[in-house]
Amino acid sequence: RQAFEYWSHAAAYLPMKDYRYSLPMKKAVRKRESSWFPNDPKMMKNVMARIRKEGPLRPKDFEKAKQGKTGWWDWKPAKKALERLFLEGRLEITRREGFQKVYDIPENVIPRSVDTAMPSEADYSRFLIHRTLRHHGLATGAEIAYLRKSPTKTSVIATLKEMESAHEIIKISVEGIDQPYFALPTSLDNIPRAGTKIHILSPFDNLVIQRKKLATFFNYDYQIECYVPAPKRKYGYFCLPVLQGTRLVARIDCKADRKNKQLLVQATHFEKKVEIGRASCRERV
Repeated sequence: RQAFEYWSHAAAYLPMKDYRYSLPMKKAVRKRESSWFPNDPKMMKNVMARIRKEGPLRPKDFEKAKQGKTGWWDWKPAKKALERLFLEGRLEITRREGFQKVYDIPENVIPRSVDTAMPSEADYSRFLIHRTLRHHGLATGAEIAYLRKSPTKTSVIATLKEMESAHEIIKISVEGIDQPYFALPTSLDNIPRAGTKIHILSPFDNLVIQRKKLATFFNYDYQIECYVPAPKRKYGYFCLPVLQGTRLVARIDCKADRKNKQLLVQATHFEKKVEIGRASCRERV
């Protein structure tokens, strides 16, 4: 129980010690409707009653999928209710079995020693600022409040000003970009020397998850194409960004052939600007 599962910059495993900072998003979900996971009180009540009586359950432990056209988002009502309850914080993910989430009530998942008090808006903003700058190095106010609603964005901007005045953070300028960025003083004191090591990144890596920032800093237009209809894909179903030193140089489309226990590299696409050392780079990839 050192980690729990919830949304951050994407679906994520998060440190249990930071559990209380998931509460503002859960509270916000309870207040709004969603086209993906609608508020279905009757179904949600039935789902909660079964889990309280029977213990942890998976989506497939409920009724069969509805008839008709099926697809990734064509979920049965019980599965939508489970996910809605999870996003609201009324259920937690106790474990996974394969890819399937197993849901349980929070008191069976969150240790009693964990602080579950709702943070103030100011505390929440400071948490977002420290976490983002620790993992991203530098960020704007909008990037720190990524995926958050207007009240949080307003609070983050105000807290940035307070922290800058107190010298907890530093405002910096980036050449060629007409907006201020912020960084922790320790980050500027410990800038690593650039190398040439190859990194194959997840589509949800901190470096690439904010696509606008990725394009601004690295001139790299990236999209994970598993959500794109097959005829419109340019690079492949699950193309992965390739970082060499400080440059994003390529993307590779990989597929797991589980039956034959092989990883298939179906395509390698180099950026147009990568001319020198392409052969050696391909070999290293």
